[in-house]
Amino acid sequence: MRIVYLKYSFISLITLFFVFSACKSKAETKTSVQTETTCKILINFASRGSGIDNTKYDALMSLLNSRKLKFTEKLKGREGEKEICVPLSELNGKEKTDFIEQLKKLEDKNTLVSVSVI
Repeated sequence: MRIVYLKYSFISLITLFFVFSACKSKAETKTSVQTETTCKILINFASRGSGIDNTKYDALMSLLNSRKLKFTEKLKGREGEKEICVPLSELNGKEKTDFIEQLKKLEDKNTLVSVSVI
C-alpha cells in the first residue's frame, strides 16, 4: 500500500512540474529587430582580457557630448565591454555622413573597437 502511495505521489509531482514549467512568462522582451530600428550606428568596445581601449572610449564620449547626440550604452561583459547605440535623429544628410566618417576613424581591429552602420 505504501509503495502505491509513493508511486502516485511521484507521478503527481512530475505532472505538476511539467504543468508549471510549461507556463511562459508574460514579460515583454525586445527582439533584435525592435532595437535595431532605433539604432543607426552601433559601436562595440570588446576586450581580450585587459579591458577596453579607454582612450578611444573617452574620445567617443567627447564627440557625442560635443554634438549633444542622444545615445544608449549597454554593458556587455565583466571587463568593461560596451555596446553604444546612436540613433542619429538629431543630424541630417551631410552632417550624418560627416559624423559617420569621424566614427569610422575610431574603429580599430587591434583594440577591438568596431563601428557598424545599421
